[in-house]
Amino acid sequence: MRTDRQLLAVFMFALLFFIPISAKAQSKNEPFIRGFYTNIFQRDADISEIEYWQNQIKEGMNATDIALFFYKSKEMQEANLSSEEFVKRAYLTFFDRVAKSEGLEYWKNRLDNDGYSKEQIFYHFSFSKEFQKRSVKYGVVPFDQDNKLKAFISRFYSLILQRDSDDEGMNFWFEKLKSKKSTPNDIAEFFFFSDEMKAKNLSDEDFVKIAYRVFFDREADSEGLSFWSQKIDEKGKKWVIEAMMESEEFSKITAELFDENKFAFPPSPPSNLKYTIKDSMVELDWESITDAVSYRLYKAVDSNKSEDAKMIYEGTDTSFTDTDTANGEFYTYFATSVDSSAKESAFSDGIEVELSKTHIGRIILKSGQTESFITYDDGYYQKGADIDYTRDDATGIVTDHTTSLMWQDNVKDGGESLVQSEAESYCENLVLGGYSDWRLPSVEELENSASYKYETNWRYTISTVFKNIDSWKFWTSTKYTLDPNSHWVICFGQGFSHVYNNSEVFHARCVRGKDQHLTEPVLKRDDQKEVVTEDATKLMWQDNSAARSYSATWEGAVNYCENLTFAGYDDWRLPNEKELYFIADRTKSYPSVYNGFKNTATGFYWTSTTYQRTTDEAWRVGFGVGRLEHSKKSETAYIRCIRDIE
Repeated sequence: MRTDRQLLAVFMFALLFFIPISAKAQSKNEPFIRGFYTNIFQRDADISEIEYWQNQIKEGMNATDIALFFYKSKEMQEANLSSEEFVKRAYLTFFDRVAKSEGLEYWKNRLDNDGYSKEQIFYHFSFSKEFQKRSVKYGVVPFDQDNKLKAFISRFYSLILQRDSDDEGMNFWFEKLKSKKSTPNDIAEFFFFSDEMKAKNLSDEDFVKIAYRVFFDREADSEGLSFWSQKIDEKGKKWVIEAMMESEEFSKITAELFDENKFAFPPSPPSNLKYTIKDSMVELDWESITDAVSYRLYKAVDSNKSEDAKMIYEGTDTSFTDTDTANGEFYTYFATSVDSSAKESAFSDGIEVELSKTHIGRIILKSGQTESFITYDDGYYQKGADIDYTRDDATGIVTDHTTSLMWQDNVKDGGESLVQSEAESYCENLVLGGYSDWRLPSVEELENSASYKYETNWRYTISTVFKNIDSWKFWTSTKYTLDPNSHWVICFGQGFSHVYNNSEVFHARCVRGKDQHLTEPVLKRDDQKEVVTEDATKLMWQDNSAARSYSATWEGAVNYCENLTFAGYDDWRLPNEKELYFIADRTKSYPSVYNGFKNTATGFYWTSTTYQRTTDEAWRVGFGVGRLEHSKKSETAYIRCIRDIE
């Protein structure tokens, strides 16, 4: 006959296959749930499994009960793990890190030599401060009093009988202990003098060693071993057990079982800590926490360790600007939340900020086009920051040394096709090259990686340093300003950027690193000269009435700028695709242009970059919403000229 636990397991597994698949965005606790499948079952969880556990958490299931289900599951038991492998998986599951050699040997020795069962080790890890912090961070209650009572009973099975508990015995003693029909002393005495214990026929010395672990939670020293062994000779084992049960150590253990204050946990730490750099100051913000009444912000200088961080802010706001900064400095920020009882959460994930030249102002890469199709076009000038990529073939990571961004390139286009929310989740859960801080790129970041250089037999608008590309369209994290249900998409097959509904299925190419090189530009307008300048890119833009009224064919646009004398300058040129693309502000529409420009039509403007697949077409940017498309060079479009500041 199946036990209650077995029936529960069958029921839970049955549910997993009947919950409909959904394209919901990742919830706060999804990474926490996925960790159990990855670290215990050594496989990925599907959407129905994630949704099942999310529902269980909503209904109040705690982290220890979730972990216990996985530990007790048939899939885990059939694995029949060695002590070493069990400890390794426990470290990954509960601490989200690899076990160091000292920790691995310590717990392995407890299993192999000290009589501890795997179940008892499980409870040690589950009640650890480290697991409590992780649970709270992901919005899951770590454990409750019932878990503590069961762990207490489990220690008798483990240390006295040297095995895991059975369901029938655990349920029997749990009900007795919870209802207070039996005391902790009653249970201890039963186990020590059970038939199963007597059958072990232990020596007096071994009996005392076990009693030390049960009642004192430590190994017996030689003096104590001798003393209690002598007492067994003089007064018997029952007298020794009764004496040890009255010890201060065991009284403390049992008192904590019924102390409700032991189960009051701090609030969750703030999530989504973000920053922007403005005029060498660091502007930080984070998401609010339901149970928090205030927040604290900590800062570590020249360190990424939380123990080095000092508090720089405390208050009710969910944002703060750090003005105590300097160019070239490196900082790491952490946030905490505080509840009404003054309990402070664990630190949030830290964010690293480096105030270097590469993070102050924008970096616009060259378009990649090196062939010139007409004098004074993009291939003729080849303006922009140098492209400097390297690929680590061992990890499949492409590093952009100019912007300091790292790009995922380990599998074809990030694997399967995804709706937009799944693409976000995919990147947030990606662990690659030892990094877990991957994210879906913004439309500007992804567009900056595009290459408009024609190469024989190369089908894509991206550098040939990327080896894993086999699809055209890729999601970005940038929302479409006119429709919250749509996001921007870059097509690496042709190179255009358009908007698509979030329910469409495209691919994800994840990125990591600071997204500061394409933040909102700092623009200055000279109203007298009718020009706009940007110090970071060293560019000056034409912004007179002609910039929103004059149009021509592509060749006419190139020649117009080359022959233009305006604002006292005669070295104007037609901007390339990336230069023009990055003055479009896609948080606005009609026109979608950054503040500073006063003369912008909502139609398309020519760039000097030729469409590499069909050389009778060229790229143009639409300032209605910020689209990028290619069009016949014989068509007409608006013109905004540009010049390099000497």
